[in-house]
Amino acid sequence: MTARVSTFMFVLAGVIVASPACGRTAPSDAFAGDWVMRLDDRPFMVLTLERNGDTYTGTMRRPRTMSSDGFAFSNIGGGPVNAPVVSASREGDTLRLVFADADDPADKTPFMMEKRGADEATLRFVDVPFEPWRFIRQRDVTTPEIATDWNPRRSYAAGPADELPNPEMQKLFDEDQGVRQSPSEFAARSKEIEGQDAVRRTRTRDLLDRGALKAGEDYRNAAFVFQHGSTPEDYLLAHALAMAALAKGDASAAWIATATLDRYLRSIGQSQIFGTQFGLNGSADQGPYNLGLIPDLLRRELRVPPLADQQENYRKFIQADPQREPVVTGSDK
Repeated sequence: MTARVSTFMFVLAGVIVASPACGRTAPSDAFAGDWVMRLDDRPFMVLTLERNGDTYTGTMRRPRTMSSDGFAFSNIGGGPVNAPVVSASREGDTLRLVFADADDPADKTPFMMEKRGADEATLRFVDVPFEPWRFIRQRDVTTPEIATDWNPRRSYAAGPADELPNPEMQKLFDEDQGVRQSPSEFAARSKEIEGQDAVRRTRTRDLLDRGALKAGEDYRNAAFVFQHGSTPEDYLLAHALAMAALAKGDASAAWIATATLDRYLRSIGQSQIFGTQFGLNGSADQGPYNLGLIPDLLRRELRVPPLADQQENYRKFIQADPQREPVVTGSDK
Protein backbone atom coordinates (compact mmCIF):
# COMPACT_ATOMS: atom_id res chain seq x y z
CA MET A 1 0.00 0.00 0.00
CA THR A 2 1.50 3.34 -1.01
CA ALA A 3 1.18 6.38 1.29
CA ARG A 4 0.19 9.66 -0.34
CA VAL A 5 -0.58 13.12 1.01
CA SER A 6 -4.26 12.18 1.17
CA THR A 7 -3.81 8.98 3.14
CA PHE A 8 -3.92 8.41 6.87
CA MET A 9 -0.18 7.71 7.36
CA PHE A 10 1.49 5.79 10.15
CA VAL A 11 5.14 4.91 10.56
CA LEU A 12 5.95 1.65 12.31
CA ALA A 13 9.46 0.14 12.49
CA GLY A 14 10.42 2.01 9.34
CA VAL A 15 7.40 0.76 7.35
CA ILE A 16 4.76 3.24 6.16
CA VAL A 17 1.24 1.91 6.55
CA ALA A 18 -1.50 3.90 4.83
CA SER A 19 -5.01 4.08 6.21
CA PRO A 20 -8.16 6.13 6.11
CA ALA A 21 -11.04 7.10 8.45
CA CYS A 22 -14.43 9.34 8.74
CA GLY A 23 -18.23 9.44 10.22
CA ARG A 24 -22.37 10.02 10.61
CA THR A 25 -25.29 9.43 13.26
CA ALA A 26 -28.12 7.18 14.77
CA PRO A 27 -28.91 6.43 18.49
CA SER A 28 -30.43 3.54 20.56
CA ASP A 29 -28.12 0.84 19.15
CA ALA A 30 -24.90 -0.68 20.48
CA PHE A 31 -22.76 0.96 17.80
CA ALA A 32 -24.92 3.56 16.07
CA GLY A 33 -24.21 7.22 16.78
CA ASP A 34 -21.44 9.79 16.77
CA TRP A 35 -18.18 8.53 18.32
CA VAL A 36 -15.48 11.09 19.07
CA MET A 37 -11.75 10.64 19.62
CA ARG A 38 -10.09 13.63 21.28
CA LEU A 39 -6.55 14.98 21.45
CA ASP A 40 -5.88 17.81 23.91
CA ASP A 41 -9.57 17.55 24.80
CA ARG A 42 -10.52 18.61 21.25
CA PRO A 43 -12.37 16.52 18.65
CA PHE A 44 -9.77 14.86 16.45
CA MET A 45 -11.77 12.19 14.63
CA VAL A 46 -15.53 11.64 14.51
CA LEU A 47 -16.85 8.21 13.59
CA THR A 48 -20.55 8.27 12.70
CA LEU A 49 -22.39 4.96 12.29
CA GLU A 50 -25.98 4.19 11.27
CA ARG A 51 -27.74 0.85 11.62
CA ASN A 52 -28.83 -0.43 8.20
CA GLY A 53 -30.60 -3.77 8.59
CA ASP A 54 -28.00 -6.32 9.71
CA THR A 55 -25.06 -4.05 9.00
CA TYR A 56 -23.86 -0.47 9.45
CA THR A 57 -23.04 2.42 7.19
CA GLY A 58 -21.20 5.60 8.01
CA THR A 59 -18.04 7.63 7.72
CA MET A 60 -14.99 8.73 9.67
CA ARG A 61 -14.31 12.47 9.60
CA ARG A 62 -10.64 13.31 10.19
CA PRO A 63 -7.80 15.65 9.18
CA ARG A 64 -6.47 14.96 5.68
CA THR A 65 -2.89 14.21 6.74
CA MET A 66 -1.21 12.98 9.92
CA SER A 67 1.58 10.70 11.11
CA SER A 68 1.57 8.41 14.11
CA ASP A 69 3.65 5.81 15.89
CA GLY A 70 0.52 4.43 17.53
CA PHE A 71 0.94 6.51 20.68
CA ALA A 72 1.07 10.09 19.41
CA PHE A 73 0.05 12.06 16.34
CA SER A 74 2.01 14.72 14.47
CA ASN A 75 2.08 16.47 11.07
CA ILE A 76 -1.68 16.99 11.42
CA GLY A 77 -3.14 19.22 8.74
CA GLY A 78 -5.54 19.75 5.87
CA GLY A 79 -9.08 18.60 5.49
CA PRO A 80 -11.25 17.61 7.07
CA VAL A 81 -12.07 14.63 4.86
CA ASN A 82 -14.63 11.84 5.09
CA ALA A 83 -13.67 8.18 4.67
CA PRO A 84 -16.74 5.98 4.08
CA VAL A 85 -17.46 2.63 5.72
CA VAL A 86 -17.62 0.13 2.85
CA SER A 87 -18.37 -2.96 4.93
CA ALA A 88 -19.29 -3.78 8.53
CA SER A 89 -19.77 -7.11 10.32
CA ARG A 90 -20.67 -7.55 13.97
CA GLU A 91 -19.84 -10.25 16.50
CA GLY A 92 -21.25 -9.46 19.93
CA ASP A 93 -19.47 -6.38 21.30
CA THR A 94 -17.04 -6.25 18.38
CA LEU A 95 -17.63 -4.59 15.02
CA ARG A 96 -15.27 -5.06 12.07
CA LEU A 97 -15.25 -1.94 9.91
CA VAL A 98 -13.56 -1.45 6.57
CA PHE A 99 -12.94 2.14 5.45
CA ALA A 100 -12.16 3.33 1.93
CA ASP A 101 -9.69 6.16 1.48
CA ALA A 102 -11.41 9.50 0.91
CA ASP A 103 -9.45 10.10 -2.31
CA ASP A 104 -8.92 6.55 -3.54
CA PRO A 105 -11.93 4.22 -2.98
CA ALA A 106 -9.80 1.22 -3.99
CA ASP A 107 -7.52 1.80 -0.97
CA LYS A 108 -9.27 0.04 1.94
CA THR A 109 -8.21 -0.50 5.55
CA PRO A 110 -9.92 -2.73 8.18
CA PHE A 111 -10.41 -1.76 11.83
CA MET A 112 -11.92 -3.52 14.84
CA MET A 113 -14.29 -1.53 17.04
CA GLU A 114 -14.85 -2.97 20.52
CA LYS A 115 -17.40 -1.77 23.07
CA ARG A 116 -15.99 -0.98 26.52
CA GLY A 117 -19.17 0.48 28.00
CA ALA A 118 -22.51 1.93 26.99
CA ASP A 119 -20.89 4.96 25.39
CA GLU A 120 -17.22 3.97 25.26
CA ALA A 121 -15.43 1.96 22.58
CA THR A 122 -11.97 1.42 21.13
CA LEU A 123 -10.87 1.34 17.52
CA ARG A 124 -7.75 -0.47 16.41
CA PHE A 125 -6.05 -1.45 13.19
CA VAL A 126 -6.37 -5.08 12.10
CA ASP A 127 -2.96 -6.78 11.86
CA VAL A 128 -1.03 -3.62 12.82
CA PRO A 129 0.36 -3.59 16.39
CA PHE A 130 -0.84 -0.10 17.36
CA GLU A 131 -2.50 0.69 20.67
CA PRO A 132 -6.31 0.98 20.34
CA TRP A 133 -7.80 4.48 20.34
CA ARG A 134 -10.54 5.53 22.71
CA PHE A 135 -13.83 6.87 21.33
CA ILE A 136 -16.74 8.26 23.36
CA ARG A 137 -20.28 8.29 21.98
CA GLN A 138 -21.91 11.71 22.00
CA ARG A 139 -25.47 12.01 23.25
CA ASP A 140 -25.80 15.56 21.87
CA VAL A 141 -28.12 16.30 18.97
CA THR A 142 -25.43 18.19 17.06
CA THR A 143 -22.66 16.22 15.41
CA PRO A 144 -19.35 17.63 16.77
CA GLU A 145 -16.97 19.23 14.30
CA ILE A 146 -13.34 18.14 14.39
CA ALA A 147 -10.74 20.76 15.31
CA THR A 148 -8.73 22.22 12.43
CA ASP A 149 -6.18 24.41 14.23
CA TRP A 150 -3.61 21.69 14.92
CA ASN A 151 0.05 22.66 15.01
CA PRO A 152 1.75 20.39 12.42
CA ARG A 153 5.07 20.75 14.26
CA ARG A 154 3.62 19.45 17.52
CA SER A 155 3.16 15.89 18.68
CA TYR A 156 -0.18 15.17 20.37
CA ALA A 157 -0.45 12.22 22.71
CA ALA A 158 -3.42 9.94 22.18
CA GLY A 159 -5.31 9.24 25.38
CA PRO A 160 -5.05 5.62 26.52
CA ALA A 161 -7.90 3.33 25.60
CA ASP A 162 -8.41 2.44 29.27
CA GLU A 163 -8.23 5.98 30.59
CA LEU A 164 -9.79 5.56 34.02
CA PRO A 165 -7.11 5.31 36.74
CA ASN A 166 -6.68 2.01 38.55
CA PRO A 167 -8.49 2.39 41.92
CA GLU A 168 -6.05 0.14 43.77
CA MET A 169 -3.09 2.20 42.54
CA GLN A 170 -4.90 5.35 43.67
CA LYS A 171 -5.42 3.78 47.13
CA LEU A 172 -1.72 2.86 47.38
CA PHE A 173 -0.75 6.42 46.44
CA ASP A 174 -3.18 7.91 48.98
CA GLU A 175 -1.73 5.69 51.71
CA ASP A 176 1.83 6.63 50.68
CA GLN A 177 1.02 10.32 50.93
CA GLY A 178 -1.19 10.03 54.00
CA VAL A 179 1.58 8.84 56.30
CA ARG A 180 3.76 11.77 55.23
CA GLN A 181 1.45 14.65 56.14
CA SER A 182 2.96 15.18 59.60
CA PRO A 183 6.81 15.31 59.78
CA SER A 184 6.81 14.69 63.52
CA GLU A 185 4.50 11.69 63.27
CA PHE A 186 6.49 10.34 60.35
CA ALA A 187 9.73 10.59 62.35
CA ALA A 188 8.16 8.79 65.31
CA ARG A 189 6.85 5.96 63.11
CA SER A 190 9.65 5.84 60.53
CA LYS A 191 10.51 2.15 60.96
CA GLU A 192 6.87 1.10 60.82
CA ILE A 193 6.27 3.26 57.73
CA GLU A 194 9.35 1.81 56.00
CA GLY A 195 7.74 -1.62 56.31
CA GLN A 196 4.45 -0.31 54.93
CA ASP A 197 6.30 1.35 52.05
CA ALA A 198 7.90 -1.98 51.13
CA VAL A 199 4.47 -3.65 51.02
CA ARG A 200 3.13 -0.85 48.80
CA ARG A 201 6.08 -1.22 46.43
CA THR A 202 5.51 -4.97 46.16
CA ARG A 203 1.85 -4.46 45.37
CA THR A 204 2.59 -1.67 42.88
CA ARG A 205 5.16 -3.84 41.11
CA ASP A 206 2.56 -6.60 40.82
CA LEU A 207 0.07 -4.18 39.22
CA LEU A 208 2.79 -3.01 36.83
CA ASP A 209 3.81 -6.54 35.83
CA ARG A 210 0.19 -7.58 35.24
CA GLY A 211 -0.47 -4.61 32.97
CA ALA A 212 -3.01 -3.17 35.39
CA LEU A 213 -1.55 0.35 35.18
CA LYS A 214 -3.05 2.09 32.15
CA ALA A 215 -3.55 5.82 32.65
CA GLY A 216 -0.85 8.45 33.01
CA GLU A 217 -2.11 9.03 36.54
CA ASP A 218 -1.43 5.36 37.38
CA TYR A 219 2.22 5.70 36.35
CA ARG A 220 2.61 9.01 38.20
CA ASN A 221 1.15 7.51 41.39
CA ALA A 222 3.44 4.48 41.06
CA ALA A 223 6.44 6.80 40.65
CA PHE A 224 5.71 8.40 44.02
CA VAL A 225 5.45 4.98 45.68
CA PHE A 226 8.84 3.88 44.34
CA GLN A 227 10.37 7.29 45.08
CA HIS A 228 9.96 6.28 48.72
CA GLY A 229 11.99 3.12 48.19
CA SER A 230 15.35 2.24 49.67
CA THR A 231 17.64 1.32 46.76
CA PRO A 232 18.98 2.98 43.59
CA GLU A 233 16.90 0.50 41.58
CA ASP A 234 13.74 1.73 43.33
CA TYR A 235 14.51 5.33 42.38
CA LEU A 236 15.46 4.44 38.82
CA LEU A 237 12.20 2.54 38.35
CA ALA A 238 10.35 5.51 39.86
CA HIS A 239 11.97 7.73 37.24
CA ALA A 240 10.95 5.37 34.42
CA LEU A 241 7.37 5.35 35.75
CA ALA A 242 7.30 9.15 35.82
CA MET A 243 8.57 9.25 32.23
CA ALA A 244 5.77 6.87 31.20
CA ALA A 245 3.24 9.21 32.83
CA LEU A 246 4.66 12.14 30.83
CA ALA A 247 4.57 10.09 27.63
CA LYS A 248 0.87 9.46 28.25
CA GLY A 249 0.24 13.20 28.47
CA ASP A 250 0.23 13.69 32.25
CA ALA A 251 2.12 17.00 32.48
CA SER A 252 1.75 17.01 36.27
CA ALA A 253 4.33 14.18 36.39
CA ALA A 254 7.13 16.60 35.41
CA TRP A 255 8.20 17.32 39.00
CA ILE A 256 8.31 13.69 40.12
CA ALA A 257 10.34 12.90 36.98
CA THR A 258 13.01 15.39 38.10
CA ALA A 259 12.86 14.35 41.75
CA THR A 260 13.29 10.65 40.99
CA LEU A 261 16.33 11.35 38.83
CA ASP A 262 17.88 13.56 41.53
CA ARG A 263 17.28 10.92 44.19
CA TYR A 264 18.77 8.20 41.99
CA LEU A 265 21.86 10.29 41.31
CA ARG A 266 22.40 10.98 45.01
CA SER A 267 21.86 7.32 45.88
CA ILE A 268 24.80 6.33 43.66
CA GLY A 269 27.06 9.07 44.97
CA GLN A 270 26.55 11.50 42.08
CA SER A 271 25.49 15.17 42.16
CA GLN A 272 21.82 15.94 41.78
CA ILE A 273 21.04 18.33 38.94
CA PHE A 274 17.62 19.87 39.66
CA GLY A 275 17.92 20.55 43.38
CA THR A 276 14.77 18.70 44.43
CA GLN A 277 16.45 16.73 47.22
CA PHE A 278 17.03 18.25 50.65
CA GLY A 279 18.61 16.22 53.40
CA LEU A 280 20.60 13.01 53.40
CA ASN A 281 21.36 10.97 56.50
CA GLY A 282 19.80 13.62 58.71
CA SER A 283 21.54 16.66 57.21
CA ALA A 284 19.65 19.56 55.65
CA ASP A 285 21.82 20.22 52.62
CA GLN A 286 21.27 19.67 48.90
CA GLY A 287 24.82 18.57 48.20
CA PRO A 288 26.38 17.23 46.20
CA TYR A 289 24.58 19.43 43.68
CA ASN A 290 25.71 20.35 40.18
CA LEU A 291 24.44 23.94 40.22
CA GLY A 292 25.54 24.89 36.74
CA LEU A 293 24.09 22.16 34.54
CA ILE A 294 20.37 23.04 34.45
CA PRO A 295 19.36 26.69 33.78
CA ASP A 296 16.43 28.19 35.68
CA LEU A 297 14.33 28.41 32.51
CA LEU A 298 14.53 24.63 32.14
CA ARG A 299 13.81 24.13 35.84
CA ARG A 300 10.60 26.15 35.49
CA GLU A 301 9.53 24.11 32.47
CA LEU A 302 9.87 20.99 34.62
CA ARG A 303 7.98 22.47 37.62
CA VAL A 304 11.17 22.88 39.67
CA PRO A 305 11.82 26.12 41.65
CA PRO A 306 14.68 28.33 40.39
CA LEU A 307 17.93 28.41 42.36
CA ALA A 308 17.07 31.60 44.27
CA ASP A 309 13.80 30.07 45.50
CA GLN A 310 15.59 26.88 46.48
CA GLN A 311 18.07 28.88 48.56
CA GLU A 312 15.20 30.72 50.27
CA ASN A 313 13.38 27.47 51.01
CA TYR A 314 16.59 26.08 52.47
CA ARG A 315 17.00 29.16 54.70
CA LYS A 316 13.43 28.80 56.02
CA PHE A 317 14.02 25.09 56.59
CA ILE A 318 17.05 25.84 58.77
CA GLN A 319 15.21 28.57 60.69
CA ALA A 320 12.33 26.21 61.39
CA ASP A 321 14.73 23.68 62.94
CA PRO A 322 17.60 25.50 64.71
CA GLN A 323 19.05 22.16 65.82
CA ARG A 324 20.16 21.49 62.26
CA GLU A 325 23.56 22.80 61.34
CA PRO A 326 23.54 24.72 58.02
CA VAL A 327 25.57 23.10 55.29
CA VAL A 328 26.73 24.50 51.94
CA THR A 329 23.78 23.76 49.66
CA GLY A 330 25.55 22.91 46.47
CA SER A 331 28.71 22.43 44.52
CA ASP A 332 29.72 22.23 40.92
CA LYS A 333 31.37 18.86 41.45
